[in-house]
Amino acid sequence: MRVAMAKTAANVLSWDAVSETYTLSEAANPNPAASFEQDAGWFDWLENHKSFAFQGKNGRLSLQKETRPSSQQTYWYAYHRQGKRIAKQYLGGSHDVTLERLEVAAQNLADKALLPNNPPTAASSGTQQQNPNPVNETALALSPSAKPPTLVIPSVEPVLEPKLRLPRLHSALLPRKRLLERLDEGLERKLTLVSAPAGFGKTTLVRQWLAERFEIYQAAQSVVPRIAWVSLDGADNDPVRFWRYIIMACHANGLSSDQTALEQLNTPSQPPYHPVSLQVVLVNFINELTQAGGPGPNILVLEDYHVLTSAQLHESMVFFVENLPPNLHLLIMTRQDPPLPLARWRGQDELRELHSADLRFSVEETWDFLQENNARAFSEETIRQLDRHLEGWATGLRLLILAMQGLQGQAQVEKFLATFAGSHRSIQDYFATEVLNVLPEKTQNFILQTSILERLTPDLCATLTGETSSEAVLQSLEKSNLFIEPLSGSGEWYRYHALFAEAMQQELRRRFGPAHLVELYGRASRWFEQNGLFSDAVETALHAQDFEGAARLIEKIIGDNFRMGMQFFQEINEFYTFRRWLQALPNSILRRHPLLCNNYAQAIFFTFLFESSVMRGDSVAQVIEALDWAEEGFLKEPEGVLKLAEVYTFRAMLANMGGQIEEAVAWAEKALALLPEGEHHWRGMVLNVFGSYELYNGQIDKAKRFLNEARYNSDALGNRNFTRANMGLLAYAYLEQGELNQAAEYFNTVLAEARDINDTDDITHSQLGLAWLSYEWNDLETAWKQAEEVLELDLRFNGNSNVIEAQLIHTEILYAQGRMDEAHRHLNGLLNQLTRPVSPINFQQYRAVRSTQARFYLLESNMAGFERWLNSLQPDETLATGQEFRLYQVQKVNETLLLARWMLGRGEWGKALMLLEPLLAEVQAASRFRYTLRIRLHMALALAAGKKQQDARQVVQAVLSQAYIEGYLRLFLDEGEPVANLLRATPLPTAGKALNEYRQKILNLFDQGNPPVNVKAGAGEPLSPQEQRVLALLEAGLSYAGIARELVVSVNTIKTQVKSIYQKLNVNNRMQAQAAARQLKSPL
Repeated sequence: MRVAMAKTAANVLSWDAVSETYTLSEAANPNPAASFEQDAGWFDWLENHKSFAFQGKNGRLSLQKETRPSSQQTYWYAYHRQGKRIAKQYLGGSHDVTLERLEVAAQNLADKALLPNNPPTAASSGTQQQNPNPVNETALALSPSAKPPTLVIPSVEPVLEPKLRLPRLHSALLPRKRLLERLDEGLERKLTLVSAPAGFGKTTLVRQWLAERFEIYQAAQSVVPRIAWVSLDGADNDPVRFWRYIIMACHANGLSSDQTALEQLNTPSQPPYHPVSLQVVLVNFINELTQAGGPGPNILVLEDYHVLTSAQLHESMVFFVENLPPNLHLLIMTRQDPPLPLARWRGQDELRELHSADLRFSVEETWDFLQENNARAFSEETIRQLDRHLEGWATGLRLLILAMQGLQGQAQVEKFLATFAGSHRSIQDYFATEVLNVLPEKTQNFILQTSILERLTPDLCATLTGETSSEAVLQSLEKSNLFIEPLSGSGEWYRYHALFAEAMQQELRRRFGPAHLVELYGRASRWFEQNGLFSDAVETALHAQDFEGAARLIEKIIGDNFRMGMQFFQEINEFYTFRRWLQALPNSILRRHPLLCNNYAQAIFFTFLFESSVMRGDSVAQVIEALDWAEEGFLKEPEGVLKLAEVYTFRAMLANMGGQIEEAVAWAEKALALLPEGEHHWRGMVLNVFGSYELYNGQIDKAKRFLNEARYNSDALGNRNFTRANMGLLAYAYLEQGELNQAAEYFNTVLAEARDINDTDDITHSQLGLAWLSYEWNDLETAWKQAEEVLELDLRFNGNSNVIEAQLIHTEILYAQGRMDEAHRHLNGLLNQLTRPVSPINFQQYRAVRSTQARFYLLESNMAGFERWLNSLQPDETLATGQEFRLYQVQKVNETLLLARWMLGRGEWGKALMLLEPLLAEVQAASRFRYTLRIRLHMALALAAGKKQQDARQVVQAVLSQAYIEGYLRLFLDEGEPVANLLRATPLPTAGKALNEYRQKILNLFDQGNPPVNVKAGAGEPLSPQEQRVLALLEAGLSYAGIARELVVSVNTIKTQVKSIYQKLNVNNRMQAQAAARQLKSPL
């Protein structure tokens, strides 16, 4: 489907260079175009229109408003056409469509539309290749609100279409009914594995099966299965590239139509660089396959899976297979069994396997093959000898047929067969002597010199060999069945059989020596560069050991396509590939290229980010060393100022993400000193660091100023990810400032947009803030569910970044409900996780959990417990490693309030007031009005304890008046009976009805208490001893990985056991499981 783009738009917003103003002309308004004003009227106009054209300073756009099915909300998208290609960019809601954003989008989309999208061909005839598996147009029909499938995807190089094409089917094929039936049986399962060494006819068999199934379905006039095919190679060990090809193959062949997964895969790396989960991408992809794939069974074929060595890829494949939709069947071809849980899938009857023993030709099939391809009679004994020698190996039989060409007479053939069957020479010898040596010398040289190529095209072959008639040679080799096959319908791309290519490369080294191999790779690299295939150019340059040339090419990729550094990676995402390339360069070469050093550091960073893991040890040292080299090099460059700013910004971002806030600010200050005013990208990141620092430091007005400026910069770039991040931090700023309703509005805005694109990081951050708000408003059921979603998403996708705080909310709710023993067990579990803080943020969490425990001790009059906490306090803390963790101002206020409350319990109300008064002045100066209310409430308690009842009542009335506006409840309830008594002693005779009702509501809640969260226990079978152990560790707060380590089993085993626990207890999550287990008296 193509996006409908009208030739003449009804409404046009355009730039007039003469008057230097924008004008808006409307079809419904016959008057001349009016001068445009970007005011409230413009945003109202956008709300009431569905499309318009923009003709700005930087280019033209078509704008369309689209409705997203998941939320039914409308958003504006910009489209730009270049020839037959359309580029698309999300703009946001009507309030986001500003002139500045339109101009930025026009520039961005004009640049994207110019990127190459098709591999070069030798003929360059301009004729369009025909896809042998055309897209089913009916399957690709989209609703008007769906995203168009014509998204332009930036990449290092154009997509190599032959990788997604089914190999050509040979005209003469041996019927193999028994194997075709086995493959048919596999369709009833999730996965078919065809595993055998090279030369056993895996690809031929699967291609033959697909062709026959297609004919059968057509003859029966039933729904023809859609087929996606991906031929893998070593470069596909990059997880982004691997899944990009799979998603594109499925999309191109009608197995899916939505672009969400592909968009996420291609743009996960924009500031603020949230941890990106491949699992989130796969969840969306699986959903797309389920929704768009039809009744099935559709088939996805992965050829040459054995080339994949990435552990992360195999893990992602396990997730994909175990969640495969019922309308899709996966078929994997490989030379050896892959590191996947095959035994489990066999036990679940989800796997059909064919191995070399199955693929071997039987004696009868050997006889039939020889008769079909040689038309001679053979003795039964000769056939049996061949079968014993070749063991049904298909490639061996093909070699035999080639070797017999030119033999005269039956006697000569029989003699040759007897010799062949009795020989023990290696297959490489046969390829060299029986296949290669019988060819003309010119053809031999052609084959040998082109054998280094994974894929061949005539012009490339001519570059390597000097053979001007390379196209004719390739066609001749194909017709002669010389282990070469075409990869596309036009005959422009070919590949050698893998085993044949390996033998020819070995013979090439033997005949010409390693130096000639290096020369050939160098020629290939130059051809790839000239034809815009830069990834292949780099790979072959590295094979040629031309490291300086490879470095130049990598710099060209970065410089030509995108700006530099992080901006490059946020567009391209193939950081695994770049990390591998740059690792291959000697340090002496790398150090001479500061741009590459900078990118190398970022490639390492993005690799770990994509895996949602933490850099440690050697990787951290590599990043720091590479950044040091980059800084050293940029300092020597006359125009290296902006590049230095990028290095400093990146270091600030790394420190900020690691919780090293002070270090982050130091780097950010160095960066800001070098950045020009209009540099939105880097300034936005630096200002975000400053905003985060001030927020942690309790300086709310400063934090808001920095964050609003950072948001302005992200808006100017059209970067919604960064805008959401800044809005999320602003929401927390409003929360600290006591403006709860404003904070809720920001959190809900972020949450709605994050849900729409399944950004789990922003979902968890906003839900965490909303959970604290729900808790403050005493909506404990909602708060529990919101924190529960944070736990589930974080444990699955985000690397546990918010788990501690979500569990702390659950602890507060349990205590509020009177379930004090459970709350204390939760706190102990959290403290076990935080025994040795590893970062400043970790340290703040540790102190927050301990201060919550201390508050519980005070409420329970457990002075011994509180004083143990008090005696262990230090303003800051230094670990054995020498790293010092400073306590943030927010936590200092919490601990000071606890100390004041302890003094009140000891009758030291005067000391408490002396402690609270300067604290009040401090938080008021920092605009932290939420804490102002808490401090003043404690001051009222102190005044009451000092028999200053009138002063206490006045303070309480002032607190009630301010708290009423935002609906505070837990502010009072969490302080226990002393505050309840204070409220009872504070009548409000002169206050209005609403304030009196608010006071009475709080008192009623004190009297009633809070009912527990409703959790029903199931009546199923009892838990096994192992399941009881798993449940006990769940209660202690351990993640699945932590439980697996504790019990010395795999994570998948734990997942299976947790699923069983949930089923037996009739619950849906870990908290319900704990409650249900207690009701059933299961040991925890």
